[in-house]
Amino acid sequence: MKSGNSTLMYRLKTLRPDQVIFPASMWGLFAVIVVILYGMDSAYQAARAFVGIVLPMIAGILSAYAVLEDPALELQFSMPRPAWRMLAERLGLIFAVTAVCALTYQVYLALIGLSLAPLGGAAGRQLAWLAPTLNLMGLGCLAGLAAAKPVPGAMAVGLVWFSQLIAYGWFLHHPVARYVYLYMGITHPELPELRASQLVISLLGMIFLTGAWALVRQQERYL
Repeated sequence: MKSGNSTLMYRLKTLRPDQVIFPASMWGLFAVIVVILYGMDSAYQAARAFVGIVLPMIAGILSAYAVLEDPALELQFSMPRPAWRMLAERLGLIFAVTAVCALTYQVYLALIGLSLAPLGGAAGRQLAWLAPTLNLMGLGCLAGLAAAKPVPGAMAVGLVWFSQLIAYGWFLHHPVARYVYLYMGITHPELPELRASQLVISLLGMIFLTGAWALVRQQERYL
């Protein structure tokens, strides 16, 4: 227990400011945007975009840096603890920040009278950001570890994020690609394939995280 508390304290002390400042600043930006656009359909469009499109992208980029940006990485690898735990601690903090931003933003929207009800019930609204967040976090971490550098991981997240936004029509109408379209819960929550799509992208996220775990175990690649 003492070891677990010390590693958690270490992670909190070495938490990079951008892991909090970046999501928080985007939270503030989109909070202002929806107020400016209040009363127009654009306000709803901006609100749902932040929760289900922007936040997952931020989480994915930050996850690419989660392991490799630690200046004491060699010391961390020398500690007698499993690789999965190290990965869970680092990605868990990023996920926690993302979840706080998503949930508090929804509370903020409710307070100003802007509803995300078109996305579905309470569970549907959370799945709309949870599934793509899990997927992009896994992708960013896996790609960064595979390249042994965080920048390629961030670029992989950006490429997937941008390509799906640009070619969303193709993803929605392709009989197979629609199931890996990350933002169906945000852009087309009425489609019958939604839950299957969210299941698939969540499973892919778990596969990416499993691959990241396997790479973290090969500690000599990063020393």
